[in-house]
Amino acid sequence: MHSQKRGLFAGLVLILVLAGMVGALTLGSGDGRQGEALYCAGLREFSFAASTLGSARDAQAQQNDPAIALRKFLAAQPAHHTPMPQTGWILLWERPGQRWFGHNRPGEAGTIDTVLVERHEQWGPEYLSLPRQGPWGVVTWGGCSLARFNPALHTAHWVILGPYPPPSATRFTAWVVTPSCFDGRPTPPEDIHNPEIDIRADAVTITFFAEVEQRGIYDCQERPRTAYEVTLSEPLGTRQLLDGGLYPPRAPDGSRPSR
Repeated sequence: MHSQKRGLFAGLVLILVLAGMVGALTLGSGDGRQGEALYCAGLREFSFAASTLGSARDAQAQQNDPAIALRKFLAAQPAHHTPMPQTGWILLWERPGQRWFGHNRPGEAGTIDTVLVERHEQWGPEYLSLPRQGPWGVVTWGGCSLARFNPALHTAHWVILGPYPPPSATRFTAWVVTPSCFDGRPTPPEDIHNPEIDIRADAVTITFFAEVEQRGIYDCQERPRTAYEVTLSEPLGTRQLLDGGLYPPRAPDGSRPSR
């Protein structure tokens, strides 16, 4: 339990850095993919249905212990942290003794603020110094970059290096980036599954998933990109290319972060 909490905290600290690199899904809005499952990059254990983003807001106003702990935390946020809003929170995920709340970040597509609240008896010694907010307390908080969730595979993102494919293109090279907290080596091409390709009138959405084996202790290096030749069933035309691993899907570019 203690090691899991430390891993969660470390993941959220890393996400704080990466979240500012992606752009703002407004909670409560949708893009036609509400039946999918989502997760925060690096935190696969906290997956939730995309439809949750359309849930009633102001979960912090509920008269229960987790909501009271959230309100007290929001009213006295750490001075070094970018202030989070006092209202408009959604309950993203819950388990016995745990509640995970989220709120959109205006102007940042696919990035939300999150606060994890737990019952005190679940806390390890490393959390005893945190201020108590009644029977429940805030364990950790931070930014969250939303991605599509696949229970069997890891979501991969991709970029285009070099010129954008011309309208006549039916093939182009996507440089695929798998989760970076592993060994810093490129993903073997055979571990990258054939992408999902959704061709519509105005856009082509391409989603990659990959098999990523995690062994023991690892560090968080950026994993080198792996080239993958994408074949379209018809010319690209004037349609926009979108990375479907991100939520909502967004255009790939050479500056895409690796998570």
